[in-house]
Amino acid sequence: IPQGTGLTPEANQPATIASSATGVLTVDLDAIVANWRKLEKTAVPAECAGVVKADAYGCGAAEVAGALSRAGCKTFFVATLDEARVVRAAVPAAAAIYVLDGFFQNTGDVYAQIDCKPVIGELNELAEWDVFCRRSGWSGGAAIHIDTGMNRLGMTTTEAQGLIPRIITTKAVDLVEKAHNKAIYADGAPEITPITYWPDPVEGFKGGPGRSFADD
Repeated sequence: IPQGTGLTPEANQPATIASSATGVLTVDLDAIVANWRKLEKTAVPAECAGVVKADAYGCGAAEVAGALSRAGCKTFFVATLDEARVVRAAVPAAAAIYVLDGFFQNTGDVYAQIDCKPVIGELNELAEWDVFCRRSGWSGGAAIHIDTGMNRLGMTTTEAQGLIPRIITTKAVDLVEKAHNKAIYADGAPEITPITYWPDPVEGFKGGPGRSFADD
């Protein structure tokens, strides 16, 4: 929504407020969608995803994910499996949901039940994922998280390079890079993450799986 235009008519509708409430927060979903649409056009030919973790940063994960989905958003990032469950109920079955917390032991069945994808940040995690996929036959896919400078969780670029032959051959794993100052943010809205093919710092992935710059 352009600056100075105020809230949409829908956002100005009176809400039922508990008598004990000490404040009221009005979330303009139309403004969030407008931000996403602007970034979607900027990201072309890449896909523009919505990061809706932490209850869409207090805006309401189900409401924001549903609004973005109806606007055409097909991919979402959350932090936890509980958040993924909320978003899955709000978006079509075809939407992709990535869980940034990664793959923990004995969580595979929950990933399959929700139909979401772990963002895997280390080789032991990947080994656990492989065991689950072989045992269950699950083929829902995962993402690889690479630390490219923020010194958080994630594989080193050297470890990621070692996975290149497998990833390019199977094309079953997307590449999620943690890169400082690379994310695009929407003012007053959840983070919007472009998914695309980036040339550096993991040069060997060019022409391979989808790549994303996601920043928390």
